[in-house]
Amino acid sequence: MKNVCETTVERIKNLFHPNPPGEPERTIQFHLHNVADTFSQAQQNRNDADYNLLKEWQPGQVSLLIEAVEDAFKSWYVVRDHQVAKDFLIAMLPVREKRQGDKFGQKQKPKPTLADPTQP
Repeated sequence: MKNVCETTVERIKNLFHPNPPGEPERTIQFHLHNVADTFSQAQQNRNDADYNLLKEWQPGQVSLLIEAVEDAFKSWYVVRDHQVAKDFLIAMLPVREKRQGDKFGQKQKPKPTLADPTQP
């Protein structure tokens, strides 16, 4: 999930460099970037909190992180009905890896079980 967020953040960042989009599109991209970047950072901070026993969290630092997440939720509220936000959600879904021998459109033979009748 972290990789998907980082990839999506990079795609959104790249949209700002070549030719900036018009004002409504730019606003949508700004808010979507805020959501993706904030939750990517939140995931990293959560991993630090769970596994890095040497890191001490200060109340002010935690408060700023919580405010950033609240701001990301506000940004999501702005963009949630736009197609680009829906595409972002779809991009975050895990992809089923194709196993060797799988072919799209073909069903695999079921694996035998102990309950199956034996054939002579």
